[in-house]
Amino acid sequence: MDIIYIINFFYTELKLLIADVINRVNLLNEIKIKNIFYLLNYEKLQSGHFKEGDFLNFLKNLKKNYYSKQTKFKNDKVILVDLLLTHIDYVLINLLIAKELQKLTGKPVVCLMYKKDYKNKLIANQFGFKNFIYIERQAFYKKMIYFIKSIYICKQFQNEKNYNNFKYNNIEVGKIALESFFRFNKNLNDKNEKFFKILNFYKSLFFLDFFKEICTRNKVDCLVIGESQYLPNRMVFNLCLKNKIKVFARFGTALRGIKIRIYEKYSDRYSHKEKYSKKTKNYFLKVMSQNKNKIEKLYSQQRKDNDIGKEDVWAKEVSKLKKKKIDYSFFNNKKKFVLILPHVMNDGMFLSKWSLYNTPYNWFEETLKIIKNIKSVNWLIKAHPSEIFYKTDLKTKNVFQKFINPQDKHIKFLDNDTQLKVFEKKISCVVACHGSGGYEYPSIGIPCITTADTRYKHFQISRSAKSIKKYIRILKNIKNIKKVSKDEKVRAKIYWFVRFGTNINFDVLPKIKVVGKLPNDYYSKINAKMRNKNNFKGTFYDNFKVQLKNNNRHIINHKILRDLKFKNYNIKNDI
Repeated sequence: MDIIYIINFFYTELKLLIADVINRVNLLNEIKIKNIFYLLNYEKLQSGHFKEGDFLNFLKNLKKNYYSKQTKFKNDKVILVDLLLTHIDYVLINLLIAKELQKLTGKPVVCLMYKKDYKNKLIANQFGFKNFIYIERQAFYKKMIYFIKSIYICKQFQNEKNYNNFKYNNIEVGKIALESFFRFNKNLNDKNEKFFKILNFYKSLFFLDFFKEICTRNKVDCLVIGESQYLPNRMVFNLCLKNKIKVFARFGTALRGIKIRIYEKYSDRYSHKEKYSKKTKNYFLKVMSQNKNKIEKLYSQQRKDNDIGKEDVWAKEVSKLKKKKIDYSFFNNKKKFVLILPHVMNDGMFLSKWSLYNTPYNWFEETLKIIKNIKSVNWLIKAHPSEIFYKTDLKTKNVFQKFINPQDKHIKFLDNDTQLKVFEKKISCVVACHGSGGYEYPSIGIPCITTADTRYKHFQISRSAKSIKKYIRILKNIKNIKKVSKDEKVRAKIYWFVRFGTNINFDVLPKIKVVGKLPNDYYSKINAKMRNKNNFKGTFYDNFKVQLKNNNRHIINHKILRDLKFKNYNIKNDI
């Protein structure tokens, strides 16, 4: 069996090598023919090597407006900025945050990136950033050593729980590997599952060694990061917190608004970026509860933009689905209806400080097994609206069909194009792991059961089961679930506003959808923005200063609070 794993490893490395060759060939279309030899050394590529066009103009505009000499920033400690994704919008937001952090602290910036991502390097150069920590292709023999080591360690594991719980030098190597395995390799047929678990385990071990040296040299003052899940991001995020390095974790996009949560505690490494502090919760409850008309107005506005079950990022994909006729006869049943809302099962794996089940997939599997024998209510299962984007067979419907038979007449699957608003009045309760349904449905008077730490925990909205035994008991008696109180309903509406209504932004970034492939007109649009000096402002700048000064967990848009005539947000030290 070991030799099969090694053969698969050779094949995986070959695919990576081919992908690298294709990337270099594609670069031929962007650089001047006389600079062809730079294909062999990405590190020496300069902006002047590129053909005239929107990308080159973009680099020139960046340099004109953001460049500063780095010699004046002298400090023993550095700001480490994550450029580990190849998405321009992602890279730009992180660099803009790092640039302002440098201005406010006087510390030099070091960029963390893959050596092959030449565009990220060139963009960083236009800000004046010259120092890089590269993740390079390792010599094959070094990779093989890590891989063989992983084979022998993984042989010790009798089940997935053992794999998940494995720690190396007191770091959760197994859990971090499992997160990436689910995101990129998990499938319902268990095809090559053992190999892919070993592969992700080897990556986890490698990145532990790579980042441990960086984080323990006592040179990094803080980390600016976007994605904090999956390898290698999860490893550097966790290790920074383990070594008491402050992390500025960015969330969101220019289109929907941006948040920044500051992390300082290792115990918060799996805490959701949108989990606001108790102090922040108390502030908003106090200033908003005094005016119920204002709550309703703000709530209505947020529902219009981000309604229940709406996923505007993937709306076009959902609209392509073939419309199916709904069997309304099922809803004529006199029993109560309970809606179960699974997560995207290979994303957002570990975004809770605690959970009754190891993964959202485990939670959904076990919940289906439990409700098969609970026929006192009708159960509705609805997939997450963005699930269609993910290229995997780990879909809600496939898992549903694995455990639920046609004779289970009390359980019904609702297809992705089903509009839940039609059935809201029929639903008596919602069950989720830790998703947004836990505050969305209570806002319209429908209680929600959750089985993990949630981003809205401090707002006391959902009914949280603290043990599997209690969870099963709740499901068996769910027809008798207590109604949502008026206070719970108000708190849910307030959280909805805090989550979406207090975001900040950079005026220079085009407010267009940039998920997946970069839109063809992105560079032309941002170039047009940079031709107007008024666009180099934004709600980020003043509010980031306040967040730093007051040591706040979250950046809050104070301009919006002033416009709403709320009392000053004077919260301090709530990280």
